[in-house]
Amino acid sequence: MYKKFKTLLAKYNKETASVSERAVVNQFFNALQVDGITAEEVKRDKALYHRLHRTISSKTKPSIFQTYFLRYTSLAACLASVGVLYFFFFVKTDPQWITQQAQKGEQLVFHLSDSTLVYLSGGSSIQYPSKFDEDQRLVYLQGEAFFEVKRTHPQQPFRVESKNLHVKVLGTKFNVNDVSGETISVSVHEGKVEVSNAEQSKNVILRANEKVDFQTSKQQFVSYAMEEKDLDQWHRGHLKFRKATIQEVIHVLNRRLNRKIIWEGQEVPTLTITGDFKYNSIEEILNSLNFLYGINYAQKADGTIAISVK
Repeated sequence: MYKKFKTLLAKYNKETASVSERAVVNQFFNALQVDGITAEEVKRDKALYHRLHRTISSKTKPSIFQTYFLRYTSLAACLASVGVLYFFFFVKTDPQWITQQAQKGEQLVFHLSDSTLVYLSGGSSIQYPSKFDEDQRLVYLQGEAFFEVKRTHPQQPFRVESKNLHVKVLGTKFNVNDVSGETISVSVHEGKVEVSNAEQSKNVILRANEKVDFQTSKQQFVSYAMEEKDLDQWHRGHLKFRKATIQEVIHVLNRRLNRKIIWEGQEVPTLTITGDFKYNSIEEILNSLNFLYGINYAQKADGTIAISVK
């Protein structure tokens, strides 16, 4: 069993582990909290785990991992000695992992095994097990998705992990947007969620009609209240902009409508855009922007749309 665990960690380090094998490693670290390990050990070793996770995500040299490898293998042997055999059993019985990917301009809607409803935004992907285990419901998100989480018992929280944030809930409706990589946002429509950075060193609690922006460069949370009408409604066919820059508007339109829109001009104006648009067609949105903000647009022969200000 020790050799099996050592092999799995080596695959994790080399980034050759499958989605289900990565989930097994995550399950191992979750097990640290329940099998006779002291609170201080849990705190110390989970911190090492998150540094490992960050190292792998940023493709740091493998030698950094080796510093922690001996500690993890020793800890694995220790856990085995106190009866954590279920961890290795988990390797054999781990359910199949499913990947859903929405192309730009596309929106996918589907249910998870617990009846949670997921709206996956264009240009995004999500990974989840065919069946959740009894301890937690864990999904991995790249991009943006809206969740209507089915409420279960408190011992089975729903977790969304992205590159920059972890979100933990029980039963709620919320949106996670980890698209840009610079400013990540979570907004809550119903219920309550806990949002933490990837290292879980900082967190914030959000309730209905609240939103948080996480600035990755500063590792800072900025939370604020919102009116219900201002919450994200892209999954209902609405684009909402609140003091958005032209660059931000272009980025959203390109991703949501799968069009190539560029700014044509020497300098991008500093004006900000606020509005609620139905994205039935790109022309309707651009006509509205022209009427409200004087933004012109022209379609080139290759299909590219160039916009400028009068």
